[in-house]
Amino acid sequence: MNSITRLIAVLVVTGWAGCANAAPITFGFTFDRIFNGIPLEPPFIGTGQVSFDDVGNGTFALTALSNLSMQFAVLGETFTLADAATPLGQVLAVVSDYGPGRRFQFSNSNGFGTGPFFGSIDFTKANGAYLTFQPPGFGPGLDLHQIVTPGRADLGSYLATSGVPVPGTLAILALGLALLALVRGGRFSRNARVA
Repeated sequence: MNSITRLIAVLVVTGWAGCANAAPITFGFTFDRIFNGIPLEPPFIGTGQVSFDDVGNGTFALTALSNLSMQFAVLGETFTLADAATPLGQVLAVVSDYGPGRRFQFSNSNGFGTGPFFGSIDFTKANGAYLTFQPPGFGPGLDLHQIVTPGRADLGSYLATSGVPVPGTLAILALGLALLALVRGGRFSRNARVA
């Protein structure tokens, strides 16, 4: 029985360590030009990604995310974190479950952000192009965006997903399978005698 107790302790500690050491996660963005939320519909006008050390699901200050990087390529314009025109301390990251994976959305601590276009987060370029994401004060969903390039403007929806489960999910699953194997293997018995 002592070896079983040690095995369970090792599995639990391993599971907790897996939760504590955040692995990088990347959310892939897709942009359409249909201003109706998700599901997205063709034609698709851009892609992008946001990466950071995974902190699980919830709402987090963007500035609290370590190893943060982002890049969006929409209608021939590329926007990065260096192009952000909204004070980053006001921008929120919303991470939630979505199908078998997870979803990322931008929000803001204000109903409308204090960037030049009042989005959750606004990005601007020197040539006048900008990308802005729906602020929470515009209504539910946080699924909309607006992109303006020289000579063109589009409104649409965006979806950012990752197939990575919540941190620790795999460790907990492994622990459950190990315990099930011990029980099925006959190591635990209802008639076991305690010495």
